Amino acid sequence: PKPPAEASQGSLDGAAAAEALLALPPVPEGAQSGGSSSSASVPRPPPPPAPPQAPKAPMTPRPQQNHRPPRPPWAGQRFPGPPTDADNSISCPRPLAQRLSMEGFAALNEMGQETGARVSLRERQDSEGGPHFVITGLPQARDKAKLHLRAWLDVNSRILSGGTSLPQVPSPP
Repeated sequence: PKPPAEASQGSLDGAAAAEALLALPPVPEGAQSGGSSSSASVPRPPPPPAPPQAPKAPMTPRPQQNHRPPRPPWAGQRFPGPPTDADNSISCPRPLAQRLSMEGFAALNEMGQETGARVSLRERQDSEGGPHFVITGLPQARDKAKLHLRAWLDVNSRILSGGTSLPQVPSPP
């Protein structure tokens, strides 16, 4: 593009015209536009000084913050058995324990949601051995869960032994 000093208003196109206009000094108030090009240009006032800034502190790295809460003193310790308010009186036959495990213990989670107790399956560490249910929670919730577990064991034991879980109803004639 042509330098703005050489350009005349009649010979400019689009971008060149805009560039030429930006290069011209501003017209002071009260001055007539369209006057001769020999008029003296008014100097622009200097920009205002920058506000004083406080001295910046040197950059220091932040200490690493762990977003996890502190671990309680008993965390990571193995407890010898179920909580003292737990009921572990119901044994589970090994085939049913394996079935529960294969299903991801969904039946136990469902029982817990329905009864308000926590139901889990563990191996006995005493002389009896074998899997057993551990039921924790409020006494009413534990009683509901025990009733629910016994019903589940009854139904699923019949299915495993080849029996049916529901009595046969004769079909209508």
